[in-house]
Amino acid sequence: MKNHKIGIIIGGLAVGLILSIALKAQAAGDAWETTVGGSAYLSDTSYGETNIAYHPTTHDPYIAVVDLASSIQLKHFDGTSWENVGSSVTSGELDEVRLAFNPITNQPYLAYWDITIHKVVVVRYDGSSWVDVGPHGITDSDGTSLSFAFNPGTGNPYLAYWDHGNDKSAIKMFNGSSWENVGPTSFTDGDTYYTSLAFNPATNEPYVAIDDEANGDKLRVIKYTGSWENVGDAGISSGKATHVNMAFDENAVPYVVYTEKDLGKALKVKKFTGGAWQDVGNPMGDDPSGEVGRIAFCPSTNVPYVAYITDFVGNNIVVRKYNGDSWELVGTKGFNTSEAIDLDLSFHPATNEPYLAFEDYNPSDSSPIYYHLAAYKFNKAVSNRPAIAYKNKKSAKKNVTFTFKDLKITTKKAWVKVWLGGKKQKVRSVKKSGNNLKVALRVKYGQWAQGNYNLRMQFKKKVGKHTHTDNWRSLNALTIN
Repeated sequence: MKNHKIGIIIGGLAVGLILSIALKAQAAGDAWETTVGGSAYLSDTSYGETNIAYHPTTHDPYIAVVDLASSIQLKHFDGTSWENVGSSVTSGELDEVRLAFNPITNQPYLAYWDITIHKVVVVRYDGSSWVDVGPHGITDSDGTSLSFAFNPGTGNPYLAYWDHGNDKSAIKMFNGSSWENVGPTSFTDGDTYYTSLAFNPATNEPYVAIDDEANGDKLRVIKYTGSWENVGDAGISSGKATHVNMAFDENAVPYVVYTEKDLGKALKVKKFTGGAWQDVGNPMGDDPSGEVGRIAFCPSTNVPYVAYITDFVGNNIVVRKYNGDSWELVGTKGFNTSEAIDLDLSFHPATNEPYLAFEDYNPSDSSPIYYHLAAYKFNKAVSNRPAIAYKNKKSAKKNVTFTFKDLKITTKKAWVKVWLGGKKQKVRSVKKSGNNLKVALRVKYGQWAQGNYNLRMQFKKKVGKHTHTDNWRSLNALTIN
């Protein structure tokens, strides 16, 4: 949050963006793309926490933008630019918006803190207007540290939050007609400040990670099985825990990332296995500190990624992935342009590429335009970048094979189309190779200028009984010498 609010908390985000492509590459592969939608920022007057979510069937990214702390505009990325979805939600002062899609109706839902009425409000977009989900204001008092998600088994929306009325954590579920408490009104023993909600994909049980003042502000994870019970020890961290965030891997193993306040703001990652919480490759690389940690898993490899903010590189963003032994960098450190405040990390469900949404704070800008909402995508390079010799003949052709990293999908040759430098190429074959996909092309490159060329691949894939169409884009994929 900003300086007039209570703290910086970001709920889970499930985020993803599809980039537009230029004929010639502007950046190398395996780098963070900073101009998704054609500009560095989605908003130059962003003034509230937000997140990105994917449409369940189209996989298009959506983002809710809090503008000047008085309105929320849902935007949809069409592959080229960001377009408004419906009219904006307005009030005197707003913050902490959370976006999620109903897995049954595919409608977008927003949960946000309405500071004017001192309540949390939940609305849904019915295709033409925003409609309240239950009453306009579902909490008895102010609620922050919002974490909003749908139960994957029942399709019911759940909201976990810090209840300012008693300084404890609370969780509510919409049963189809009204919001009801999940367990007691406030289920924590002491005051709490941070909350993170996630569902176990195997049991559909809600898990909540909190900082528990009753136990020295240590990290505590609980689950609801008809009543709230601890997952492992009541105190997971060594001392005071801040910026807690939780997610499950594909094997239903819960992971948490948090900051050890009493250990110089050291960033820690733990997983619950064998009946206990165990460290995952700590420490986090060579950074002495990290805050606002967010964890997500690559869908095809189940590898955990963590994004965080560290003052070691100017209060900027660092992203790492765990290679089974240590945490290695994803891109470079501090790739955002100013000072990052809010942060979220997720993976595109089709291309398996990581995305970030965050606010860049620039105190040198004129008020109130200190805060710029940004959305970045990590451009995974293809594993191989072929180089072929320039030919002055129009008929010049060459067989080239590209390996797409972590693209573990079920598809076939007829479902794949590839463009190099904006020119469509003939697909010769499509084959799985472990977690990767190999696509062989017959490239027609006669009289192409020397330089680097971007690649775009459009593909269909099977997901259960359904077929989805998605895109992969890679910069500097082919070089003409």
